[in-house]
Order: sequence, then C-alpha cells, then structure tokens
Amino acid sequence: RSQVVCYELYKDVVTLDHDRLANFVGAEIPVEFRLPADKLPTSLADTPPTYWQIEAKGEARGADYQAYFLVPVYKKP
Repeated sequence: RSQVVCYELYKDVVTLDHDRLANFVGAEIPVEFRLPADKLPTSLADTPPTYWQIEAKGEARGADYQAYFLVPVYKKP
C-alpha cells in the first residue's frame, strides 16, 4: 500500500475584486506572479515530484467556480 502526501512549498494569492473583473467580461483574465528565485522548478520525474499549480476560484450567486491548473515552471538557461 502506498500513500501520496503533498506539501505546499510556496503560496501567493492574487484577489481580483468585482470592479476589476468587470473589465474582463467575455475575455481572458491576465494573471501574473513573480516567483522566488530560490524555489524549485517543475520536475515531475523526481521522487517526490515538484510541480506548480494555480487554483482559480470565484463565488457568485448560482455560479461558483473552482479549478486547478498545472503550470510548467523552469529556470532560465
């Protein structure tokens, strides 16, 4: 029997209020993060793997949303 345990090594939060989101109706919502240089890049082949994900969630009457997106992060050569 094996068990997978995930550890959060870094977290940042960006919150967009209703007024700011109103500018993006029907369009993509640009999101940008500055990642710390001392954090590990994506490495799915390692044990344990290191990966980055973005959680997007929103709450509205009758239209709650939550999704997770894996994001490849690599050091610049």
